[in-house]
Amino acid sequence: MPGSSNNTLHLKEIVLKGSDGYEKRIDGRSLEDPAKLANNALFTIKQGVSHTLGFKFGVSNGVSRLQYVCSYAREGSEVRVISFEMGNYAANTSDAPFHTFQGPEQEVRDDASERGTYTATSQFMDDNNQALLMFMWCFNIGTDWA
Repeated sequence: MPGSSNNTLHLKEIVLKGSDGYEKRIDGRSLEDPAKLANNALFTIKQGVSHTLGFKFGVSNGVSRLQYVCSYAREGSEVRVISFEMGNYAANTSDAPFHTFQGPEQEVRDDASERGTYTATSQFMDDNNQALLMFMWCFNIGTDWA
């Protein structure tokens, strides 16, 4: 995983929340095996329902203008890129061992053509446009949460 020589970001958890009350938590350690991530969807997003992705993470040193960038591909073709500013974060301490961030609301259209498996490449970028953490993962879009 790429990172600058003086700062690292450790992802402790991904949280998927649906506007209908659904919530699923993914342990960040499950993202450490690229072979497993490439072929297994972490979750299924229910089409037609708004959802957010949240993150629980730690940083070794302070980071300014942390940004999340994610590109989604289906059947090898990029279909969407999202990015959003996460803010500024101080280094974690024993009193504050992690930070949390809830991303903006997104919605998958209620359309059968949206269903399927998607591959995502996620990056957490610092203000120097350096990737502090990068990983690939898969998710499904379907008629119900999973």
